[in-house]
Amino acid sequence: MNLYQLDYFKEIVDAGSMSAAAVRLRISQSALSQSLKQLEESVGQPLFERSGRQLLITEAGQVLYRHAKSVARELHDAQHEIEDLRKGVRGDVHWGAPEYIASYWLPQKIKQLMHQMPGARMQLRTAHSEQLRDWVMQEEITFAIIACPSGRTSSLELVPLSQGKYPLYISTKHPLAKLGHLSLKQLEDVPLLRSYKPRYEGSAQVDRLMAQKQFRPKFVHQVESFELRCQMLMDGLGVGFFPEAHFADAEKQGRVQRVKAMGHVVLEYALIYKRDRYIPKAARLVMELLQKKTPTA
Repeated sequence: MNLYQLDYFKEIVDAGSMSAAAVRLRISQSALSQSLKQLEESVGQPLFERSGRQLLITEAGQVLYRHAKSVARELHDAQHEIEDLRKGVRGDVHWGAPEYIASYWLPQKIKQLMHQMPGARMQLRTAHSEQLRDWVMQEEITFAIIACPSGRTSSLELVPLSQGKYPLYISTKHPLAKLGHLSLKQLEDVPLLRSYKPRYEGSAQVDRLMAQKQFRPKFVHQVESFELRCQMLMDGLGVGFFPEAHFADAEKQGRVQRVKAMGHVVLEYALIYKRDRYIPKAARLVMELLQKKTPTA
């Protein structure tokens, strides 16, 4: 058994057929078949069974595939670690954050990162926390900032960061804002601006708070874009729960005001990354810098 045979075997499983694997590996199908035959002779058991045109992996094949993936990951990490030694703090940093955190907190942090790490290239993706968690698990990104973390798992490491307050805001352009202290009853005819996603960060906390306060808005506008929801609020088109830090300046300038009768929702923030995965040096430094100053309300 050698690394080439393991790599070829893993590719057959991933591709789903000998012909597809041969194309991806850029070798002949006969050479691939010979490699598989030698590997099966080495382990002493068949790794696949044929059912018509289908190639079905055996129990022994499943065991070997699990270890082949581990070997491939270790080799990948070794290559990156050696590359780190050569390059220093360089390379791509693949990470993610929810749009609302990226829009109000990360610009200043990215500026610091670019100053301290001029050789690194930031590749930041925005999505809701559930999607970010999936991307980390699938190794599409190295780490992510998420809201409402559900705790450590066998595969994910979680580093608590901080908390963020989410009051209910209304624009001072809205006619009701001129009344001063607003009751929740007065706001029931004002559209509530919410995320389009049914399970967005903090949705359960918002629902609980509204139920506790017996706030039942008659209209709800579901808008996926965080920036568009913010603009709709600023234009007086509704009320909504938004990060306190995002509207801090607008509140000081008298452009928005919080509805004190509602109180606020508190969300936890955390940094997540896949356990046992090698974290490149540039990514580690970004994670360390992000932990020095976290999203606060």
